[in-house]
Amino acid sequence: MSEEKMMILKMLEQGKITPSEATELLNAVKDKEKNVRHTSSVQTDFGKKVEILSKDLEPKLKKATKTIFDKTAYFADKLSRTLSDSSTFSPFIGGKEKTVELHVGSKYNAELRFNGKNGMIYIKGYNGDKITAKINYIPKDSSHDITLIESGNIFYLNYDEGYFNRVAVEAFVPDTLFKKLYLETNNDQIIIDGFKAEEMTLYNSNGAIELKNIKTGKLEAETSNGRILLENISGKYMKAETSNGKIQAKQCDIEKMEIATSEAEILLDVSLSKLEESDFYQWSLETSNGAVKMNTLKDSRVGYNLKANTSLNGVQVNIGNMDYKVNEKNYVKGISNHYSMAEKKISLDLETSNAPIIIN
Repeated sequence: MSEEKMMILKMLEQGKITPSEATELLNAVKDKEKNVRHTSSVQTDFGKKVEILSKDLEPKLKKATKTIFDKTAYFADKLSRTLSDSSTFSPFIGGKEKTVELHVGSKYNAELRFNGKNGMIYIKGYNGDKITAKINYIPKDSSHDITLIESGNIFYLNYDEGYFNRVAVEAFVPDTLFKKLYLETNNDQIIIDGFKAEEMTLYNSNGAIELKNIKTGKLEAETSNGRILLENISGKYMKAETSNGKIQAKQCDIEKMEIATSEAEILLDVSLSKLEESDFYQWSLETSNGAVKMNTLKDSRVGYNLKANTSLNGVQVNIGNMDYKVNEKNYVKGISNHYSMAEKKISLDLETSNAPIIIN
């Protein structure tokens, strides 16, 4: 999603513009993107639409509209995905900022490692061969700096953590050139949009993890006191674990999936998943003091082997053609009556306490 669209949606969410006004602005952006090769004419058309619409908006929106207009030229001319003017995170008070680049090329078994400190790590994958990273940091003294280097096929930020109070990273990264990805930070978010790697390891504390459009052989995402959001993730194995934070997974195609949290709910929606990774799936969802809610795939080719257990508020199963070995209020064990013949088999193990389990 472009920065312009993100800004419009954010203004809509904050109530600064109405849905109809948001639609007008989004259509203007869409027209601009369709004709990006004709930069000058696009800028004129987009500018006229924004100018007309701005007359009907509240005064406080005028400044935001001007920002969108000003950035039209930037996005038309800056198609190389650099970060010199991006603003995913807010600058730290007293902090410094620099943009670094490093060519990746074709490296066998290349690994990317980004360590942040009290700051966000944002990764956007793209079809290229160069890392472009904007680093926002607060050094404890002016004699220490941060560089992006390569050593032994490992690409990483080179700095001594003890001499920095905060380090945040926003980077455009080649989406298919790294075999391994390792990200770690604290007290802020880890966000990845569009990436493919055999192994991905993400550690955070006191912050959220948000992943979208990921393909991997093995994914481990762990945090505490923060939510985990997963969308369009495919691969062989995924472990997502947090505490005091909700976990929400949508349209994931993972052969073996382990999702665990505490004091929060788990939401799993695979109603539109294609299930191309395997013919047999194992999914485990576990929490405490929070509900487990799942939307299953309604497909006659799919069979379920289900076990669901809670201590309070019951188990609700709305899957057709199930044979139940156990069907109690808080404990259910059943299997699809066509399970042995099903093209796709899914084993479900769902558990919570003091909250319901709802399967649709």
